[in-house]
Amino acid sequence: ELKEGLALNNGCQYANAWGALTVALMQRLIEAAALTAALGVQVMRGMGRPFRADLHALRPHQGSQVIARWVFELLDGYAFQDVSTDAKFEYDGRIQDPYNLRCAAQALGPCLDLVERAARTMTIEARSVTDNPIDLNASDADYDLDLITSGGHFHGMPLAVDAYGLLQAAGIMARLSNLRCARMVDSARNKGLGPQMRGPAPKATESGLMMAEYTTAGLCNHIWALAMPAHLMSVSTDAGQEDHVSMAASVAMRAHEAAQHLARILAIEMAFAAQAEHVRAQNPAEKPVATGKRAGDALRKISEIFPLVDADRELTWDIETLAERVLSGEVAQASGYSFARH
Repeated sequence: ELKEGLALNNGCQYANAWGALTVALMQRLIEAAALTAALGVQVMRGMGRPFRADLHALRPHQGSQVIARWVFELLDGYAFQDVSTDAKFEYDGRIQDPYNLRCAAQALGPCLDLVERAARTMTIEARSVTDNPIDLNASDADYDLDLITSGGHFHGMPLAVDAYGLLQAAGIMARLSNLRCARMVDSARNKGLGPQMRGPAPKATESGLMMAEYTTAGLCNHIWALAMPAHLMSVSTDAGQEDHVSMAASVAMRAHEAAQHLARILAIEMAFAAQAEHVRAQNPAEKPVATGKRAGDALRKISEIFPLVDADRELTWDIETLAERVLSGEVAQASGYSFARH
């Protein structure tokens, strides 16, 4: 009975608790990341063809195929969801989109794989015996003391490896989002959105969404700092008896923190996407383009939570509120899309 308490409070239980919580967040955030990729394609008037199923069948990594399907279907109704290069070139003179759009499925796909792998690992762990020593006797009949076995099920490396996978996924997702934000506020690359997304005739005294873009850069860098591979840096204890430890709890706790920051980055990008469509709609020189219903529904929900920026204002609490709705899954659900894994 005393030993049962120790079994429930060992390092694996603690690391797995943090890991399981982080998996739940990352499962919502990977859907949000696919949505922001689709919104980015639309508001930047990019191409949907890089997400066609027949293209990804030629390099059938499962996660990339799922992400590609999500993005392509989220773009349903968008004018350039599936048109020829010539048709797109006639619109803006561009043949290829930047990697942060065109390669989104190839970059986010491995992130989805990492999240799903971590989910399997944390589930196995929650259903496992991690005590030491372990009594291997199946019953009291013919009880054999020699079957009380000292093993290594308390070692947290299976958890550390996949908690680190969640950190890797967060770092990749954060950078893609940051890159798209940086492009949307760059008047040389944002296709008519003006400096800092202030439109074609901005007020010189206003900063638009400049500071929010800075915030994505700072948060992205912080996630990278959290991603130090501590599980590769074991420090011996107990006079060398415990000479290799996993540091799983540290990795899992940092993964959880990274997920919180990632939600803020994705929230900012969503706000940028809503602002971009607003600016385009107000610009008489903008060429009309059919937009998708799912993307439109998501953008309307985003604008309800994060009001459009018509003049400089404090953005902190709007970002925090939208990040909370991203973490809850509310914004992704507003698109009306199911995000089926298979």
